[in-house]
Amino acid sequence: MSRVIDLYSANLSDSNLALCLGFFDGLHLGHQKVINEAKKCGSTVGLLTFESQIKYNLGRNENDMMLTSMSDRLDLLDKFGVDYLFPLTFTDELKNTSSEEFIKLIIENTHAKYLVCGLDFKFGKNASGDINTLKNFEKEYGYKTIAVDLLSEGEVKISSSDIINLIKNGEITEANSLLGYNYTISGVVDYGLSNGRKIGYRTANIKLSFPYVMPKKGVYATVFQFGKRRYLSMTNVGTHPTIDSLPDPIIETNVFNYNSEMYGNNVKIEFICRTRDEIKFKSIDELRNQLTKDKDEIMAKYSQYIQNI
Repeated sequence: MSRVIDLYSANLSDSNLALCLGFFDGLHLGHQKVINEAKKCGSTVGLLTFESQIKYNLGRNENDMMLTSMSDRLDLLDKFGVDYLFPLTFTDELKNTSSEEFIKLIIENTHAKYLVCGLDFKFGKNASGDINTLKNFEKEYGYKTIAVDLLSEGEVKISSSDIINLIKNGEITEANSLLGYNYTISGVVDYGLSNGRKIGYRTANIKLSFPYVMPKKGVYATVFQFGKRRYLSMTNVGTHPTIDSLPDPIIETNVFNYNSEMYGNNVKIEFICRTRDEIKFKSIDELRNQLTKDKDEIMAKYSQYIQNI
C-alpha cells in the first residue's frame, strides 16, 4: 500500500528512490508511463503531486473540475505499485519558490536518486523550471533526470485536459481508453426527489464528494461500487426534463439486483459507456418503457463484463 508522507518531514533514507514529479490529475496512460519508467530506475518509487489548489493558483478558474481527488490518486497508486505519495499544497510560499530551491527541497527531504517527469514538466516560480533546469542541477544535488515522452501508441500526446473535454462531450469510451481504466467518481447517496420510485425505477441520488468533471447529460452503463460490492447499473446525468426540468444536472443511478437502503453511504460510480441522450418524453409511461429498454440493453451487453471485473 502506498504511504502518504509529508515532504517537509520525510527524511527518507532510501538510497535508490525514483521520484515522479507532476500534477497527475487522472493518472492516465501518459502518467502511468512515467511511473513505469521510474520502476525501471529505482528499487522504490515515489510520486510528488499537488493538491487541487494549484489549478487556480496558476490562473485557472477556482471552480475548474478535475478527474481525480487525492484519495482517488492514492487508490490508483496502490494498484500501480507506487511506494510513496508526497502531496503538496500549493501555498503562496511554494508558488514563489525558485526552481533551484524547489529541487533542493525535494532532494534534501527525499534523497531521491532519480527525478522522473514528462518532457513538458514545469516547476518553480512562474513555472520557470523545466527539464533543462533539472539536468543543470544534477551534479550539484546528486540525482539523475529521466524525461518521459507522454505519447500514446498513435503518437498523440495524452493530456488530462483532452480527457476532460472528452468526458464533457459524452465520449466516455474514448476517455477511458486514454485513462487506462473507466472514469470513476465518488460521492454519498443522498435523498433525492423520489421520482424513481414513482415510475418503478428506484435510484441512488449521488452527492459528489469532490468537484469531478461532470459527464455530458445522458444515460450511461455504469458499475456501482458500494464497499467491496460491485453491481451493474445505469446512471442518468441530467435534469429530469420529463418530470421536473431541474436547473442543474444531477447524477442518479439505478442499481441492478440491489434493493436495500444505502442513504449516507460512500459509493463510487464507474462509467463504462454512454448509451443515449437524455430525452424529454411525452408521458411517464413512455419514459418507463424507455428505461426498461435501457436496462435490458445494458444487462445484455455488460452482464459478463461485471463478472470479469
